[in-house]
Amino acid sequence: MGNIKNLLKAEFNEEDIQAMKPLDGILALLYYLYYMILLYCFGLIMFNTDLYIRWGKYFGNMVMYKFIFYIPITVLSILPAILITYFRKQSLSSLGIRKTKVMKSIILGIIFGLPFLIPNIISGILSNHNFRDIESLTWEFLYFLICIGLVEEIIFRGFIQTRIKGIIKNKWLSIFVVGLMFSILHIPFQMMQTNLPLIQFIMYDMVHLIITIILHVYFVYIYTRDNNIIAPVITHTIINFSNYLFM
Repeated sequence: MGNIKNLLKAEFNEEDIQAMKPLDGILALLYYLYYMILLYCFGLIMFNTDLYIRWGKYFGNMVMYKFIFYIPITVLSILPAILITYFRKQSLSSLGIRKTKVMKSIILGIIFGLPFLIPNIISGILSNHNFRDIESLTWEFLYFLICIGLVEEIIFRGFIQTRIKGIIKNKWLSIFVVGLMFSILHIPFQMMQTNLPLIQFIMYDMVHLIITIILHVYFVYIYTRDNNIIAPVITHTIINFSNYLFM
């Protein structure tokens, strides 16, 4: 019972982050390794088998199907963060999961997402592109919100970035290291998606990989405005979703 109350405790600040132990940093690195392996295995299922395509035939809307197909990997991705937090007797607020200032965090997330959303909308309209149908947009938004935004923000901004302080005390060095980890994370899955060898893929995707590091810094900045994971989740979702508004 004490562990549960501690898990739900809503107090977590910069002093708590600085107090992270070396074990927390090691667990963050092990969690990262687990997540990399998990995504690699998921990529093998997606791109090296016909499972995804075969099951998709039973769904009328492929965007809805994509969302449903990703739910198991979503659960497996964030479950270790919850379990480690529980057994380390840390609070959910140490992952940025807070019940306070929710509306403020949502508004912050929208504000920081607008610089990406507005140009994409203007560009699509000027190019005479048609918006996708409401059903597909709804499922696409849910996919980016839950399966991408929520997962990656809890893992990287909520869990790894805070706990890496256990072994990397310097603030900017820790942000750069985790940003590099965040960027590298995308390589195996997207490499299989493009069917390119490693070196060729890195050269092909170099600009995107650098942008991903910059986005990590951006998400960390948003998260640290009130230490609520909702804000970067919303921004992250808007950034990804804004690229899928048009047909």
